[in-house]
Amino acid sequence: DGKCIDPEFDADGKHMAPDAEECKAKQVKSTSEVTEVRVNPIFEQVSTWTAALQRYMGDVQLTYDWIILCGAVGAMVIGVVWLVLIRFLAPIFVWVVIWALLLCFAFLSVQFLIYGNVIDTAAIASVISAFTSDTNATEEVATSIVDTVNLFDVQEGNQEQLFRISGFIMVGITGVYLLLILALHRKIRLAVQVLREATKVIAVMPFILLFPIVTSVFSVCAGVYWVFTSMLISSSGEIQLKELAGADTVKAIILISNNTVVAEIGAIVVQEFQSASLNNWLWVYNFFGYLWLNQVIQAVSACTIAGAVASHYWASEHENEKAKKMPKWPVLASLKRTLRFHLGSLIFGAFIIALVQLIRAALAYLDKKTQSLQKTNRVVRIAMKLVQCCLWCFEKILKFVTKHAFIQIAIKGSSFCTATREAFLIMLTNLATVGVATAINNLILFFAKLVIAVGSASLCWLTITTFVAEEDSPSSLLVPVVITFMLAWFVGSLFMSVYALAVDTILICYCEDSKANDGSPTKPYYMSNGLKKIARKSNKMFKREAQSRKEASEVENDDSMSVGPEEEAKPLL
Repeated sequence: DGKCIDPEFDADGKHMAPDAEECKAKQVKSTSEVTEVRVNPIFEQVSTWTAALQRYMGDVQLTYDWIILCGAVGAMVIGVVWLVLIRFLAPIFVWVVIWALLLCFAFLSVQFLIYGNVIDTAAIASVISAFTSDTNATEEVATSIVDTVNLFDVQEGNQEQLFRISGFIMVGITGVYLLLILALHRKIRLAVQVLREATKVIAVMPFILLFPIVTSVFSVCAGVYWVFTSMLISSSGEIQLKELAGADTVKAIILISNNTVVAEIGAIVVQEFQSASLNNWLWVYNFFGYLWLNQVIQAVSACTIAGAVASHYWASEHENEKAKKMPKWPVLASLKRTLRFHLGSLIFGAFIIALVQLIRAALAYLDKKTQSLQKTNRVVRIAMKLVQCCLWCFEKILKFVTKHAFIQIAIKGSSFCTATREAFLIMLTNLATVGVATAINNLILFFAKLVIAVGSASLCWLTITTFVAEEDSPSSLLVPVVITFMLAWFVGSLFMSVYALAVDTILICYCEDSKANDGSPTKPYYMSNGLKKIARKSNKMFKREAQSRKEASEVENDDSMSVGPEEEAKPLL
């Protein structure tokens, strides 16, 4: 549709047709149909995620300084405060948690027994009646007690039987837990004292808390090196030309000066990258090297920290002289001993752990490649999960034993195999002490990391809402607070790993001290006075020295009181 506008009319005076050759300019009318745009749901979802990610990155960019300040520096400050509180309030904290857990078990036992109709209002009333003679009041109190502890709806039939069985099980658990508390009372006190001793050692050498940062930097560098070398290995190979099977000869049609020319070029050929035949084995070798190097770094860190803590424990049998007889820089001295004398043992121990980790990684790769088979064969799936679980447990046990072996290497300088055997025998002969100390230590560490992370996140929230201007504030406080929480958890884990290793080292030193010494003048105990008091041990030599000094003081006092008139009594210092 349209009309000619130049010229508008032809020679006959009629409107010029728009398609006529004489028409120089024409006006064309066109119409378009507007329809609703169909939105791609995938594109819309990706756009939403992209916008959210950009907004979150903007929030991080606005508050990165507060995230670092609260998540790193604030976490370390809170960690130091926590260690100070543990030094003075560890017994209160541990016993409150222990008795609170007992009360929870008892409460659940009563709750289940009430809903299993083992304990009813009449039973409670009979107990209360022993303390009062008012029958009506007794019934009211019993009913109110039952109503107060009601946490579940009234159940019937098999549910009642389930509550009854659960109640009996909880009663058994509560009784066993109470017996364990009574039987292991001294072990718990000893574990608490070990926690306090660890804080004292850290107070003597506070820079030991920064040592894991150094090892973390080395671990990150090892990871970056592994990624770089893996990329080089993956890119090694040759580019080969490959002719497509069954392809006909390609004919190119070329237009030259309005003449069509058909030329035969040849078969279709493509370029294909083929990896070298040894690439897979080189990748496995490189990955194992990274695992091994990372474990060596962790082993050197553990042995260095354990050596520094052990040097404080064995410095002197007199508690007041331990700090004076230690090296000026105990951490550096321990690192020097580790690199000079113990590096071979640590490399061998790290090799064993890395080998187990490589086997686990290979099994995970095999599990991924056999997913289709596992969907059709339940036996293969169960066997695969069972082997993975066993290897995971084996790795955890191996790390636990090798950690104590590294401590034993730092203390006695033994080879890895000898240290592993000695550490295993120490844990076996002091099973109750090591078990209780490990459980309490894990409890303290969990609460410590939780307090550090939550405290740092709360501090980030308060600082942003208080000191950041409204125009510079983030769109949502959730992102910086969550990132601060994760950063503080990581810093707290590094921070408290030193404390956990110090606790384990002092515990092993205590067991070695108790085994090798008897308190005689030739074999005095090196443990602190607090550990001696709980373990009911003492050094006989020091007892005799104290008694001799006391007797000498009494004789000197008697002589001073019988001084003649010409002599002047001197005060005893």
